[in-house]
Amino acid sequence: MSSKINYTTLAAQSIMPSLVPRRYAKDSHYRDQIYSLVDAGILGFCVFQGTLDRTMTILKELQERAGGKLLFSADFEHGLPMRLEEGGTAFPHAMALGATQDTTMTNRVATLIALEMRALGVHWNFAPVCDINSNRNNPIINIRSFGENKDIVSQHAIAYIKGLQDYGILACAKHFPGHGDTAVDSHIAMPLLEKSLFDLEQLEVHPFTEAIRNNVASIMIGHLAVPSMDSSNLPASLSRAIVTDYLRSTLGYKGIIVTDALDMNAIKNHYSSSEATIRCLSAGGSIALIPDDPIEALEGLAKELEKNEVLLEHLQNQQEIVRSIRKKYTITLPSDGEPINQDANAIYALEVAKKACTIVGNPSLLPITQYKHFAGLGILQDGDIDQGATFFRYLSQVTEQDSTYGFIDDTITQEEVSSLQESMQECDALIVAIFIRAKSYKGTVGLQQNLLNAIQQLRQGKPLIVLLFGNPYLVDVVNADATMILYSDTIAALGAGAVKLCEEAPLTQTINHHD
Repeated sequence: MSSKINYTTLAAQSIMPSLVPRRYAKDSHYRDQIYSLVDAGILGFCVFQGTLDRTMTILKELQERAGGKLLFSADFEHGLPMRLEEGGTAFPHAMALGATQDTTMTNRVATLIALEMRALGVHWNFAPVCDINSNRNNPIINIRSFGENKDIVSQHAIAYIKGLQDYGILACAKHFPGHGDTAVDSHIAMPLLEKSLFDLEQLEVHPFTEAIRNNVASIMIGHLAVPSMDSSNLPASLSRAIVTDYLRSTLGYKGIIVTDALDMNAIKNHYSSSEATIRCLSAGGSIALIPDDPIEALEGLAKELEKNEVLLEHLQNQQEIVRSIRKKYTITLPSDGEPINQDANAIYALEVAKKACTIVGNPSLLPITQYKHFAGLGILQDGDIDQGATFFRYLSQVTEQDSTYGFIDDTITQEEVSSLQESMQECDALIVAIFIRAKSYKGTVGLQQNLLNAIQQLRQGKPLIVLLFGNPYLVDVVNADATMILYSDTIAALGAGAVKLCEEAPLTQTINHHD
C-alpha cells in the first residue's frame, strides 16, 4: 500500500460522533476532544441538546475550524425541539401526519423543518421513520411511524423526503429493514424480527423500496436481528448479508448507508467501539454513527485500514458517494443561516394537529362547555409534569367554567386516589389527558393497571373524556365514553386538544381508530 495514504483522515471521514452543545459550552475537556476530532478530519457530528442560539454559534465555530467541511446531522423527525432544549418549532409526530390523510401537509411540515435546519446549520435529518407500526406494543416506534398501513407510511415518507431534499437537507429512511413489528427497544437490547423474507418484502421493506425509488439520500440500518435475511442473527447494522447483499445488490440502493447509533445497548453490550465501527463498515456501511468511544473507534479503524485493502477500497468508494450526495443537496446552504419564522410555523403546526385529531365514541359529550364544572386529570410519564401543566393551562384559557386539576403517575397510592376523588366530587365530567408514549430506554408504552383502576374510580359515574397525547392504542384499554386521539405530545397537539374539546365533534370524525 502507498505510504502517502493518511489512514487516520480516511478513517475519520467514515465516523460521525455525537456533539452535545450544552456539554461543549461547559466542559473544557469535552471541548478539547471535539477539537481533536475536527483536527483529525472527522466527517461531522450528530447534534443533541443545547439551545438554538448556542448550538448555532458552536456549529459555526467548528465549521470555521474545519474550513467549512463538517457535515452536521440530527434526529429532527418532528422538528428541532426533538433534540434541542430550546428553540425551533415542534410539529406533530409522524403518526399525526399520517392521520391527516394529507401528504401535502406532510410535505409542508418537512419543508419547514428543512428551513429551520438550514438556519441552524445542520445538513442531514435522520428522518423520516419508514417503519410500519404493525406491533401496537412496540416500545420505541409507535407515534414516530406514519401508521400501520404500508401505503400510508410509504406515501407520507415520500412526501417528507421531498420536503427535506427539495430544500437542501439530506433525508434518511430509517430503520432498515423495518423496526415496526418488534417488541424490544434496541436502546436496551437487540430485537428479533422473525418473519419470512416474503413477508418482510410484502410489508416492512416496502416503504424503503419506495424511498429508494424516490431518491432518498440515505438509509439508516437498525440494530435488529433478522434471521430470514441473515441466519447468523447478527444485528442488521453489522450484517453484510443485509447491507451489501440485500440493500445494495438486491434493492440496488446507491446512496449513503448509515448505522443507527452504535452507543445503543444492542451494540455496545457486545462489541467495543472499535470493533463495532469496523464491523458495520465492513458490512457495507458508509458511516459509523455515534460509536460509544469515538477516539477508540477512530484509532481502531485507522489501524485496520493499514492492513485491510478491501475495507480501504470500500471506504474510499463510500466517501465518494457521500461527497457526491452532499454536493447535490447541500451546496445551496447559506453560510449565515436564515431567520426562522417561528410564529408562522407554530400556526401551521397547530393547523396540522387539529386536522390529525381523531374522535372515538360519543360525540354528544363535546363540547365541554356544556358542563358547569369539570375535573382535569393528567396521567404523567416518569413524573414529568411539564406537558400536563401546559395542556391544562391552555384549557383554562379557552374555557370559562369552574375546573379542578390533578396529576398522577404509576406511583399513585389508594390514599391519593381517595383524596383526588373527594376534590372532584362536585364535577360534572372527568377529562383525562394521557401522556404515555414511546421513549428511549423506557421499554413499554402501556398503562399500568393501578392507573386504569384510578381513572375508573375517579370518574364516579360521570362522563369520561380521554385525550391521548401519546400511544393511540390506549383507546382500546381505557374504558372512556369519548376519546380524542392526538398522536403527539408537542405544543401544537396540546393546543389542538384544548381547542377541540370546546368544539362540537363532527359526526364524520367519530370513527373506530382501527377500522
